[in-house]
Amino acid sequence: MTSSVTLLVVDDHALLRRGLKNFLESQIEGAQVFEAESAEQAYEQLKSSPADVVIMDIELPGDNGIEAARKIRASHPKTKVIILSGLPAGETFRRRLKESLRVGVDGFLSKIDVEDCAVLAVRAARKNLLFLSPLSATELARDLRTGTADSSTQSQLTLRESMILKRLAQGASYKEIADEQGISVRTVDSHRTRLTKKLSVSSREDLHSIALKMGLLG
Repeated sequence: MTSSVTLLVVDDHALLRRGLKNFLESQIEGAQVFEAESAEQAYEQLKSSPADVVIMDIELPGDNGIEAARKIRASHPKTKVIILSGLPAGETFRRRLKESLRVGVDGFLSKIDVEDCAVLAVRAARKNLLFLSPLSATELARDLRTGTADSSTQSQLTLRESMILKRLAQGASYKEIADEQGISVRTVDSHRTRLTKKLSVSSREDLHSIALKMGLLG
């Protein structure tokens, strides 16, 4: 990228914020990078020095990154907003990703991908393109797959599989489920294996998400 660009990095962790600032300045020719440690400070910074792209942590004191993105898009419609998340892969990560997309962010990066993806995300945002880091794209695809799976395979589950899915989602142990169902712990494990294959998931957290969508936990 050769044209000048003004960036604002927003993160309440000074070491991470300054590290990302220095990285962007070294990788993007002509970049002018400002810092803010909170959403409120970012609002003030944008009043005096509008930015082309804001790169903002999702967890901030005061307004979090999602709420801040919504406000920035309303007050500075030409400013692009990229969200950073330090959350691990899983249901919470996917929920915050979808919340961010609903408010219209221009990118969503996991902090584990940031050095590989930050410059690419800035380039994409300036071209009015949405950028998702590899982990973000993978988690969104997983959510879409599980959403499809719960509607298409619910009718294929046996009554026992539905009951075991419900209890697994509720956090019951294999022994508790075995005692309730009058089966062995090994049989419970076999049912869980079949469930993960039928529903195209791998973790208990994913099973919980599907059970919730199926209405088994309501």
